[in-house]
Amino acid sequence: MMPDELKEPFSAASSPEEETPQVVQFVVGGQRYALPVHWVQEVVAWPPHITPIPQAPSWLAGLMTLRRETVPVVLLARLFELEGTDQPACVLVVQAGQRRLGLGVDQVQEVHSLPTDTLEQPPAALQKETPYQEIAAVCRIDGERLLGLLDLRRLLQRIALDEAVAWGDNTTHGAEKNEALVEEEETEARSFLFFRLGTEVFGVPIDYVQEIVEPPETYTAVPQAPPAIVGVVNLRGGVLPVVDLRRQLGLPVAEASPQQRIVVLTAEGQPTGFVVDAVTEVCEVPESALQPATRPREIDSPLMDQVIHLPDQGQIVQLLHPERLLAQVRVHAHPVEAV
Repeated sequence: MMPDELKEPFSAASSPEEETPQVVQFVVGGQRYALPVHWVQEVVAWPPHITPIPQAPSWLAGLMTLRRETVPVVLLARLFELEGTDQPACVLVVQAGQRRLGLGVDQVQEVHSLPTDTLEQPPAALQKETPYQEIAAVCRIDGERLLGLLDLRRLLQRIALDEAVAWGDNTTHGAEKNEALVEEEETEARSFLFFRLGTEVFGVPIDYVQEIVEPPETYTAVPQAPPAIVGVVNLRGGVLPVVDLRRQLGLPVAEASPQQRIVVLTAEGQPTGFVVDAVTEVCEVPESALQPATRPREIDSPLMDQVIHLPDQGQIVQLLHPERLLAQVRVHAHPVEAV
């Protein structure tokens, strides 16, 4: 069991006994970091226009507009005094109570489970001369790559020092206010993972997503497997069946591409990987965006009876029912598992 001080980054949405919390892994200035997934509202591409703020700190890129809401964007590379670009690839949008904050990062790599028994206290060399110590813990991925786990509360406390200067906020207790905002619970919105299959965008509730990984060069074939099952892969010592989601949904088969990912969904403790053309974002949407599907679904269809309507983006996202989808795969794969 890890020390109590290392549990802090997970405490707001994870039980103290949870041993495999999910994190979003990303790269800033050549360094790998992660945030617990429940802090990340969505991931979007770096916007084409950001409004600069006069007399703002160098790490504050400015304000971007996200679905008619103004969101401040922080350049994490500058904040952490790392070599980086003024125009990162994407923005992690984190939710702090009723407020949103964008974190500019070079690359979002994957969503995966992080066993807490692998977490260690960060070495002194990783902590700058600051009392905030945003890196709450470190772990080694595959025994080599060092990953720094960030604590959003401490990060917001550091940003709050210059927030009054940047935005004309006369509040003297910005750090305490931000910490309180992080602890607020959002009850009128749900988080989904969006991904593409061809030109269509689909979504699944983030609660079912165990992780997102890159496909291997080759799969281990399974004799007499249904066409949708492309094979199995080794995932940290376990055997993971992998399904071509295009085939499962009756869509045309596509060529492999660098953007393809395996989305690992779990229900009843049984993980299964689904190959998708590209993962686009993690998005939190209000309940009002959920609307009835225009056509009726069959009882055993993996498509849900609802879709997400995002009028500002001119987009309709078809929702998949993970439990139905996984049940279909388990039924089809049962004779295969016996081989």
